[in-house]
Amino acid sequence: METFRELQLTQLQVLKEMDRICKKNDITYYLAWGSLLGAVRHQGFIPWDDDVDVCMSIEDMLRFEEACRRDLGEEFYYLSRSQNKYNYIFWHRIGLKGTTCNIRERLDLPSDNGICIDIFPLFALPDDKSQWPAYHRLMKRYQLLCEKYLHVHTLKREPSLVGKCKKMVHALVPDRLNLRWSQKALSKLINLQGKTRTYLADYSTGSLPAVFSSEIFETTVELPFEGVSFPAPVGYDEYLKTTYGDYMTPPPLAERANHCERNDILIDFHKPYREFWAK
Repeated sequence: METFRELQLTQLQVLKEMDRICKKNDITYYLAWGSLLGAVRHQGFIPWDDDVDVCMSIEDMLRFEEACRRDLGEEFYYLSRSQNKYNYIFWHRIGLKGTTCNIRERLDLPSDNGICIDIFPLFALPDDKSQWPAYHRLMKRYQLLCEKYLHVHTLKREPSLVGKCKKMVHALVPDRLNLRWSQKALSKLINLQGKTRTYLADYSTGSLPAVFSSEIFETTVELPFEGVSFPAPVGYDEYLKTTYGDYMTPPPLAERANHCERNDILIDFHKPYREFWAK
């Protein structure tokens, strides 16, 4: 239980640093997913959860990355594709140096993976809904390009011959070319966004996104979270109903999970991640 609470409080420390930088640079972000649910239902972490998620527009996420280059405290790190080619996710992370939190079978991937929070980008879907399938396919291509080093890592365990061949081909693509392709796909995703910004999509759940009305994010409201206030979308009720349904009713005990109880995840509060993959 001490480890569980320590993990929560460490992530809260990271969230406070993110909040400081966003306020300094006039960048809008929102509590998201379980963190938003925790703020509304528990005024803090969900009692059995040890994760922090936030979201912001893709434009603000890129602005935040630049702000972190200038303003991020020395005890923190920022993880993105542009700053580390070994990063195998398409969203960004901000975390605490000198810590480790990662899936054990991925400890050999040379990318910062300390205790962190996830920053998920929101994309404005095209105004013409008939263009959404093509937009989803482009996003899938971008995600796959970002996963190069995950593919390299899982190549030997890929059960499908076709899948193994695809991963092998991807592994052979030069890093600079792969990064150039992924940046080109991201630029196209940004340029193809709807001008009216009526629908915002969060692709963190998979290839098909969670789609929200932009009115949900029209402005922010401050919600209490572990004795501090953080911004939430003004339409948080609609967001949570869309995501969880009857969100005020806790799930059954069997469905309550966290990182601390997973045997496949290594958490260390005092040893930096690079000491593991350096071996």
